[in-house]
Amino acid sequence: MRPATRLRARDAVAVSTGGLRARRLRAALPALGIAIAIAALVAVLGIAESSKAELLDQLGEQGNLLTVAAGTTFGGDPAPLPATAPAMIRRIPPVRSVSAVGDVSGVTVRRSAAVPPQQTGGITVLAAQPSLVDVLAVPLARGAFLPRPTFPETVLGDATARILGIGALDAQTQVYLGGTYFTVVGVLAPAPVAPRSTPRR
Repeated sequence: MRPATRLRARDAVAVSTGGLRARRLRAALPALGIAIAIAALVAVLGIAESSKAELLDQLGEQGNLLTVAAGTTFGGDPAPLPATAPAMIRRIPPVRSVSAVGDVSGVTVRRSAAVPPQQTGGITVLAAQPSLVDVLAVPLARGAFLPRPTFPETVLGDATARILGIGALDAQTQVYLGGTYFTVVGVLAPAPVAPRSTPRR
């Protein structure tokens, strides 16, 4: 019998890489495709992690915010929360601060009485407690938040101020709200909270 031949390691490497050396472009293209796929995967994961970090930063500012809203009855009618709800919620041990708002239905906000009532600009109105800004941690871009509760005053959200064309504030800056002129005393800075007008009479 003839003895079995053995292929040396150097010859095995030479034989296995012979095809790669003969067709370098064909061998390089799959390697390039794999490299591009890995780079794309790393980039996508990096973007996802960056977006996640940004979202967590936002939730860090507002993540402890819990909204308690009124429900509806079996007939579909609104079931408003009792007036004692804020005080009851404030007594819950984990709760640190509480504020309350209420929808003011059937009220429009316009720059003046000369603007037709149908041109609402999609603005909704809330009646709010003075503690709302501190609880939501929403900064004011201009002015103050309802400093004199005995006067017809309102604070506008950032989007609402832009819709109404209100920039700088002075004693003559007013909006026509529910048949009464309200002095605009503040404008909220842009925030994740929905921008709304906040009146108080």
